[in-house]
Amino acid sequence: MECVLSAASLFVVMGSLTTMVPAALGQDCGAALDFGFEAQSSTNPGGSDCVLAVSSSHILAGTNEGLWLFDREGNQVDFAVHGDFFPSPIDPLSDPIVRYDSESSRFFALIMSGNLQDPDIAMAVSKTSEPTLDPDDWYFYEFTDLPGKVDFPNMSVGEDYVYVTWARLQSESREHAVITSLDKADLIAGTTPTPAAKLIDPVDGQETTQYFRAIGCVKMHAQPSSSIAYLLTDSHAASGVNTWVRLYALDASSNSLSEFVLTVSDYNKAPIKINSAGTDGELTCHWDFKFPVYRNGSIWAAHAIGPGDPGQEPKTAKVRWYEIDMNGWPVSQDFPELVQYGTINPGSAVSAWYPAIHVDDDGNVAIAYNQASASQHPAIYRQIRKWYDDEGALRAPLLLKQSESSPAGSNPWADYSAMDEDPEYPGVMWSHLMWFEGESTRKTWVARTDLNQSMPLAISPTTTPIMRGTYVTLSVKGAGPGNLVRW
Repeated sequence: MECVLSAASLFVVMGSLTTMVPAALGQDCGAALDFGFEAQSSTNPGGSDCVLAVSSSHILAGTNEGLWLFDREGNQVDFAVHGDFFPSPIDPLSDPIVRYDSESSRFFALIMSGNLQDPDIAMAVSKTSEPTLDPDDWYFYEFTDLPGKVDFPNMSVGEDYVYVTWARLQSESREHAVITSLDKADLIAGTTPTPAAKLIDPVDGQETTQYFRAIGCVKMHAQPSSSIAYLLTDSHAASGVNTWVRLYALDASSNSLSEFVLTVSDYNKAPIKINSAGTDGELTCHWDFKFPVYRNGSIWAAHAIGPGDPGQEPKTAKVRWYEIDMNGWPVSQDFPELVQYGTINPGSAVSAWYPAIHVDDDGNVAIAYNQASASQHPAIYRQIRKWYDDEGALRAPLLLKQSESSPAGSNPWADYSAMDEDPEYPGVMWSHLMWFEGESTRKTWVARTDLNQSMPLAISPTTTPIMRGTYVTLSVKGAGPGNLVRW
């Protein structure tokens, strides 16, 4: 796909290669490379917890209502509601998670099962790399008698193990968290593994008046060892300034857990509700890390935080993102450190929340999120940064989808959003977030963003005219090995 520029273009001969070079160099052509399609559509009240997993041929999208399988052009291949997909006696509830594991070429799906008073975990693993949503194409597992009430589950897939976390209700006002490892070879073979669980207590007494929601499972691109996975949570102080995030490393081979408290720039807790245009209620806002990513030694993570002034009205949320160099911890003797961070703040009375973040192998980052205010219905935006951009900087936001209304009354707005990298096209990210069409139709949007875009092009010589048949040097800043350079 080529960018459409108003300036004239030049044809330059480089040896035997003829190529078209825009005369307006360095222009950001990002918008032309975004593509999206509708996934879910429903008139049922309630939010859509958006999840996504991408294989070399298919996109698996999920919400509280079901699973959708698409090709990469956005054509629906298959669909199943959870109650038809997961077999009896599994009784699916909500909070779906989907992952694609490039190493085994399998999809993994997870959902809460049972009842709200005492739910369990149900899991499905595809038997092939290209399954349909026919249950015959999947192995199914149900894990019961889990410690505590299950809520806000999460999952990541490593080299040898699958890691699952959830929040555990300890009392009316206090939650613990559970980190569990499952043998991946057993899951792929159709054999039910025995879970190995670690219980995480609330820390520093800060969760006694606020739920210790959950621990985010980090998507691992390579691991410090084949059995170690990273996990991440933030501080939930009910009042006052938060100054840390907490990192965990679970070694599934020994069921041992290491933890490290990382000091970060101050942040206030995000509000539980934020304003949106045209409603008599407010939209829900969770503040947890949901789907962090580990790549090339660093964790990239994003969560919702509150305004700098906790007493500000109207209540708004902002998106804070981090790059954390793990320094080989805990295998090495070094400790994690904060490399950079930034805040998405679209305005003093505007909220940005439910971020989804991913990073490619070159260190280019994409973040998709919802945005709303008293004068704007919820919208879907995305921002990117190239690896050579200034520390903590993101490029200008791009609107992906604008809602036409907001949910009325107390109907919630989702719990989380998701992003995954395309294993077939490195640097291409797919995101999945919720929006509203008309007055009452709740929809979700899957968007494709190519991080190979926006590579500034320089031509040498620059002081003499470039004529047909002359030799010039084209330098593309930010292009990694094997990147497809578009202009």
